[in-house]
Amino acid sequence: MGIISGNQDVFKLIREIPLREIFKRYSPNPLTLRAGKLWVVCPFHEDKNPSLSFKGDRFHCFGCGTSGDGVDFVAKLYGLTALEAARLIASDFGLAVERDKPLSREQRAEIRERQERRELERAWKQGVDSLFRMACDMRDNLLQMIKPETVDDETMELLINLEHLIDAIITEDDGKIFILLDGGGTYGTY
Repeated sequence: MGIISGNQDVFKLIREIPLREIFKRYSPNPLTLRAGKLWVVCPFHEDKNPSLSFKGDRFHCFGCGTSGDGVDFVAKLYGLTALEAARLIASDFGLAVERDKPLSREQRAEIRERQERRELERAWKQGVDSLFRMACDMRDNLLQMIKPETVDDETMELLINLEHLIDAIITEDDGKIFILLDGGGTYGTY
């Protein structure tokens, strides 16, 4: 594609890139083919199953309602304006627009930093979810193995600790993650 003249719009240039290619490059989650359509786990809300699908040059999430084109996706994902997102896409796909100022090294570093932070947050949430499921499984297995009349103090303490872990609530406030126990005391701040 190369360089286009300054009279043409960067957004028009970006529309030539297939949406699936933009998602392959920027989506933190892999694309899956289901019932003849491409789907992906939506990065904009707590999602465990693919709920975001593609139709032509548009996407729509059936979980949170977010929709748009490739520029909208990248802009929302990295907290950019539409123009910044279009420039990033053009730059990453090796396209240039005459008289269009490329992203500075600092801007690109900031975008990459946001991407890394988002990936770390996602990994953290997946780890917490995995821990929650593991604690629930442990509790359920323990309850199946014991008889109520034979519960000793050690087993009861284990059950109580598992219940506390299961009752943990994850909240986000100003980018910090707090784990609150059912008693309301802060257990940890991350």
